[in-house]
Amino acid sequence: MDRPDRPDIYYIIPDGYPSDEWHLTKMNFDNSEFTQALQEREFTIAPHAQSNYGFTLNSLAANLNMRYYASSRSGISDLDYLQTEIADNKVARLLLERGYTYLQLMSGFLLPSPIADENLEFGVNGAISVLPTEGQLSSQRVLWGYENEAQVQNMLKVDENMQMPFAPLYFETTQLRIALPLLEDLRLASGNTPFGLYAPRRFLATLEELERIAQRPEATFTIAHLIKPHGPLTFDAKGNTVEPTWYPSAQAYEAELSFINEMFLNTLDSILAASDGQALIIFQADHATTWGRNNPKYEPPTQFDIYAAYFLPDGFDLELPQPFTMINSFTMLLNEVFDIGLEWQPDRLYAIPDGYDTPFEQVDVTEEFLQR
Repeated sequence: MDRPDRPDIYYIIPDGYPSDEWHLTKMNFDNSEFTQALQEREFTIAPHAQSNYGFTLNSLAANLNMRYYASSRSGISDLDYLQTEIADNKVARLLLERGYTYLQLMSGFLLPSPIADENLEFGVNGAISVLPTEGQLSSQRVLWGYENEAQVQNMLKVDENMQMPFAPLYFETTQLRIALPLLEDLRLASGNTPFGLYAPRRFLATLEELERIAQRPEATFTIAHLIKPHGPLTFDAKGNTVEPTWYPSAQAYEAELSFINEMFLNTLDSILAASDGQALIIFQADHATTWGRNNPKYEPPTQFDIYAAYFLPDGFDLELPQPFTMINSFTMLLNEVFDIGLEWQPDRLYAIPDGYDTPFEQVDVTEEFLQR
C-alpha cells in the first residue's frame, strides 16, 4: 500500500516535448507560463535536460534500463529488440521487488509488458485490460511489418493469431484519414478495439486513467507514454479536434500546446490532490522535436533538448547535475528515494542518421551538442 517510504510513482512521457529554450529560440514562443505553473506546484525543472537519443525506442530503453544501447543482444530485429527491452525493464523490476504494482498505459507504440500487473489500452468503451497472451500488437508495428513476429510473440507470450486489422492501417495511411474519426466510431463501437496510434481521444483517455490510478490505495508505478506534442497536430486551443496535420503553422502548434499544457496541469493536480502531495512524478520527454524541419533526416540540436520536470514527496531533495542527460534520471531518483546505490552513466549523446531504419548505426555527437 501507499506509504511515505513507498510513494506512487508516475513516469509521464510527453512525446517530442522540447525545452523552453528551444521554443523561445526556434519559434519565438514563450512557454514559461507552463513552467511557472509547475514551479508553483513545487516541481523541479531541469532547464538544460537532454535525451541521449533522438528517437523514442532508443531513448526509453536507455532510460528504463539505465544503460546505453549500441547493438542488439538478440536474434530478433533491432526494433523488436528495443521494444522488448522497454516492455521488460530494469526500473520496473526494481520497483516490483519493493512491493509496487506496475501499470503500463499503452500508447499504441509500445508492446504490452509481460511483467506489468496491468497493461491498459483505450477505446470508446473505456480502459481495456490487455494481457500479453491476448493483446493486439501496436498499430505502429503494423507499419514496421512482422519480420520476427514468432520470436517476439515467444518472448512476450503474445497470441500469434492476434493481429491488427488491415482497415485501420489503410485509413490512417491514405487520404481517407480525413474521415477517420467517424469511421473509428463505427469500427470501435461494437467492441474493445483500441484507438489508433494518433487518435486524439487516446491522449485524453490516458490522462483520465492517470487520474483514476491516483485514487488506487496500492503503491503504483505507472508508465504513460503520450503522443503529444508529437505530431500530427489534432487539437485547437480549446481542445476541439481538427484535421490531423504533420506540418502545422506556428500559430496552430502553439494553440495545441496551450491546450495540452492545460490538460497536463489538470492531471497533475488530480494526482497531487489524491496523494496529498506525496507522489513521485517524472514528467520527462523521450526526445525533443522535429517540428518545422523540411529535411526528414536527423538534426541533433533539435532532438536532444527536452522538457523535464520532477516532483518529489516531502523529505526528499533533488539536486540536478550539470550536464544532465536522461539516462541518469531514474538513477538519480531511485537513489534519492530508496537509497539503492545505482551507478551513474557517463553523459553521451548519439545521433542516429537513418532513424529506425538502422537504430544501432549511431554517431557520438557528445562533444558537439552536450550542454555542459
